[in-house]
Amino acid sequence: MKKNGISVIVPVFNEENTIALVLKNLIKIDEVNEIVVIDDNSADKTVNEIKKVISSKIILIENSENLGKGATVRQSFPHLLSEYSVIQDADLELDPAYIKEYFKLATKNDLDVVFGSRFKNFRIDGYPFSLSLANKIYTELINYLTSSKYSDVNCGHKFFKTNELLKIDFKENHFGADPEISYIVAHKKLAFSEYKINFTARNKSQGKKITWLDGLKFFKIIFNVHRRFKSF
Repeated sequence: MKKNGISVIVPVFNEENTIALVLKNLIKIDEVNEIVVIDDNSADKTVNEIKKVISSKIILIENSENLGKGATVRQSFPHLLSEYSVIQDADLELDPAYIKEYFKLATKNDLDVVFGSRFKNFRIDGYPFSLSLANKIYTELINYLTSSKYSDVNCGHKFFKTNELLKIDFKENHFGADPEISYIVAHKKLAFSEYKINFTARNKSQGKKITWLDGLKFFKIIFNVHRRFKSF
């Protein structure tokens, strides 16, 4: 039996400048019961910064090798003790305060899944046009393949009923987990909604890790997961 409230999954790799503030903001959220932080073999002072934040809510997992975002999310699964779980990136592009809004929306409407959406028009504010366009294209591809109505499959804020998250059989170890999870949620016809959010984009010099090459890989991932599930 899961306890009322939220478990937060925080995959982190080389985010020494932001991780402490992310964790402090998460601790302030009354509905958050535990914060599962998975350091993916950071080469900077990320782990030191995590250990400076003292809270009984924090569970730290330290990887001895870099496994990728998707793999770290799966590592959190045995530690998710709450009725709801959410993925929170460690870079402060996405404000942890929105987690309370996802929780309100999910509990009010008995939703299985809530995704943040950074799109308020055709382009994500602060994002290069090329990345915004690529995101729109593979979002619409998933919509076409699954008859869904996503606006932003790649937003890092993904909020779930924990029991549903644990049943999502996603395989990707890296950033491609986002579109793969989105496809599976749509395929399973889970009760779903989006919540429009503000977004503070970073550039490569500020630590942005996803690139246009990752975007190209996402198309292959989408077709792979479609082949895997289309016969069911």
